[in-house]
Amino acid sequence: MSARAYLLLFALASCLAAQITADRPLVVAHRGASGKLPEHTREAYLLAIQEGADFIECDVVVTKDLQLICRHEPQLNDTTDAAEKCRDRSTTYEIDGANVTGVFASDLTHAEVRQLRATQRLPFRNQSFNGNFSIPTFAEYLDIALQAGRPVGLYPETKHPAWHNLLPTLKAANTTIEKLVTDVLKSKGYDTSAPINSTAWLARPIVLQSFEVNSLRRLHELTPVPLVYLLDDAPDPQTSQPLFEMVSDANLAAIEPFVTVVAPWKGLLYRVSSDGGDKKLVSTGLTARLKQKGFIAHTYTLGNEAQFVLPTCGGDIECEFRFLFKSEGIDGAFTDYPGTLVQWLDKNYR
Repeated sequence: MSARAYLLLFALASCLAAQITADRPLVVAHRGASGKLPEHTREAYLLAIQEGADFIECDVVVTKDLQLICRHEPQLNDTTDAAEKCRDRSTTYEIDGANVTGVFASDLTHAEVRQLRATQRLPFRNQSFNGNFSIPTFAEYLDIALQAGRPVGLYPETKHPAWHNLLPTLKAANTTIEKLVTDVLKSKGYDTSAPINSTAWLARPIVLQSFEVNSLRRLHELTPVPLVYLLDDAPDPQTSQPLFEMVSDANLAAIEPFVTVVAPWKGLLYRVSSDGGDKKLVSTGLTARLKQKGFIAHTYTLGNEAQFVLPTCGGDIECEFRFLFKSEGIDGAFTDYPGTLVQWLDKNYR
């Protein structure tokens, strides 16, 4: 389907989902419908809404002139044509202990970012839309949800907040990425919130997420919006706290006053056990521990392609759904293909 055909589809089609409900797991469109269209574009967000996603996710990075844009990383080469259009702007930064080279949003003004066009990050996904879609601002992302005609949740992430906050431009302005994000939220009416899953929250759903616990602490001081602590198998990028400490009873008790949702990478939820020669998925018990401690449990990231599906499922995404939602009791999940998950949940949670 051409880019023009997709835009006509957005204009003509009605949304497939109604009011968000706490009666079934939540569908978080990971960077929009990023399995089908270039990620973090207006078109990918609109397609996710059309397919019935409960939430659309946005990773927030900062430009040289302190504008917020939606990109998974501050390095733009992997998801835009920045390497071609800004050849002389490439540089190297150390982020989370690794040297990263490319064109960075923090070295471009928003006007310069406006000249870039999005590309599909993964080579085995559809490349035919490369060069068609612009890079949305954080404010534009909020407007997409607000204008959807039904409640659509917002799930923004402060991306590499410790790194961002040390940039000379932010220090000179005496600000932080957390302050920039919450200022934009307030300008769009998100200066108050309600308890997660309450009737008021379901009518205007929003959470804020980060891998860095100190970013969540700063957000907690700035906004009443519920917060999500993301976990993977690496230490906290700022505090270097290892995973086993992050999920210890003491640490979970310490974050409970300001964290509502804990979202582990799905690889932390299972191990593969051989029983009589047959391999099967066995829960690590992490989901149950989080829920026993009073947290809501989300996970990331689901992809329809066989290489992304849990082992022992033989590439069957519905097998993964059954493990995560029926066996583990996960309350919500990020997915690159929101329509697939929406359809499965509609069949299995009526």
